[in-house]
Amino acid sequence: MNHTVQVTYLGHSGFLVELDSVCLLFDCIAAQSMTPALAAQPCSFGIMPRLDPHKELFIFVSHAHQDHYSPRIWDLARRYPKALYILSDDVPADDAIRSGAVSAEAFSEKIRLVGPNIVTSLDLEGGGTMQIETLFSNDAGVAFYLNLPQGAIFHSGDLNRWIWDGDEEDMRLDRTFYEQLSIIRGRRIDIAFLPLDPRLKENGWLGADAYLKAADIRYAFPMHFWKQYDYVRTYIESADALPQRARMIPIRHENEVFTLEL
Repeated sequence: MNHTVQVTYLGHSGFLVELDSVCLLFDCIAAQSMTPALAAQPCSFGIMPRLDPHKELFIFVSHAHQDHYSPRIWDLARRYPKALYILSDDVPADDAIRSGAVSAEAFSEKIRLVGPNIVTSLDLEGGGTMQIETLFSNDAGVAFYLNLPQGAIFHSGDLNRWIWDGDEEDMRLDRTFYEQLSIIRGRRIDIAFLPLDPRLKENGWLGADAYLKAADIRYAFPMHFWKQYDYVRTYIESADALPQRARMIPIRHENEVFTLEL
């Protein structure tokens, strides 16, 4: 059975994935409305769209860096009663109580804190389960691999090939990257959100290339590219060097919506 999936780019590493009965929100720093101050930020901000309140909403945060975590996510608990948060355990989840969005009594109901290299499952209201597997990020927090009835989804967080200067620390980070990559090597991934970081210059493509070569990825989305859309386009146009690069979907602007068939 084919499934239609809608993916919305919410800026930087933030994405909304809308399935038939479930919404998945990843590393969302989107705002309710855009202001000049937000628009001037080096990492991009999208606008949080309205969601179907009847659908389950799972909100994932890979780590606490401010370009991946925003306290704005707690507002969603007020608007969407079916919201459940799955957060890396370095995220300050007490913000939920301080904001008044989640009571201390409801904390364990609404929030799941996860560390690296765990596997857990959640039953879905629409039937079936969502298996959640975390990988250890070589920068901070975790990456998420999700297996749902509709397909498999991967969000890399800050698990990347961080080759800045080629020094000993870079090599240590690279070893950790490949250790974690081996966990998903050979797997089928229907939708993957992968880093393309122009701050790394010529090394900014290495992480995405490694993911595309290691796993069987159907649709890949770039992230963490700091508003440099030309960098994404250049990567895709270089598919003659690595054919898998053609699987990367060109994002042109914030809040761009993509409809996919799984």
